[in-house]
Amino acid sequence: QWFISLATTKKESVLWSGFSGGGEAERTSIEALLHFAEFLDKEPVTPSTELGKIIYEHGDVQMCYKDPKAQELLFHFWNKASRAFVEGMAQKQQSSVVMFINKDTNPEVERNLYHSVLWNYELPSLGSEVKETLLPGSSVRPWQPQLIIVDLRGTCTALRSLIPKQLGVSSLIKEWLEDKPIICIECVSPCKLNQDFAEELRKKVGL
Repeated sequence: QWFISLATTKKESVLWSGFSGGGEAERTSIEALLHFAEFLDKEPVTPSTELGKIIYEHGDVQMCYKDPKAQELLFHFWNKASRAFVEGMAQKQQSSVVMFINKDTNPEVERNLYHSVLWNYELPSLGSEVKETLLPGSSVRPWQPQLIIVDLRGTCTALRSLIPKQLGVSSLIKEWLEDKPIICIECVSPCKLNQDFAEELRKKVGL
């Protein structure tokens, strides 16, 4: 539980992929993401939690990827961290999980969606957590959040098809997504992550 507390935001958490310190102002920079989350009264798990802050300050532990001996350690680290982020959301019974995605869905493109922490660790952890809360005899409250994607690449059609597969193959997952289909809202340039778009998002999805 102590580890989960390090991975839990005070407000509702959001996930993200493809933003950077050198990203486009009001669109794909970390600063733009943080400001936009404030407009929605939410917080990104990285860097808004204690664990996320450590990860962010060490460049998403990118240096470790250069050491072949660290690969297995990184696998376990991201598994543990992602599960803690998601369990923090589940314990708060978040009604929705917003994901900001600025990644290409073409596997031939460098640094595509399939190489991201969101794809490889956070989405599977999210699906696993929902499934576990829905199992007969589960000791925790059922959790079936509405998944909302803010897509900055104009690939909503692909994302709505791809993401369910990464959440896990299970009748419980299927029923959850049938009851609450994934919502995807595009914000393709010149769209900006500003107050106007925040108001538009609230009206469309009820945030």
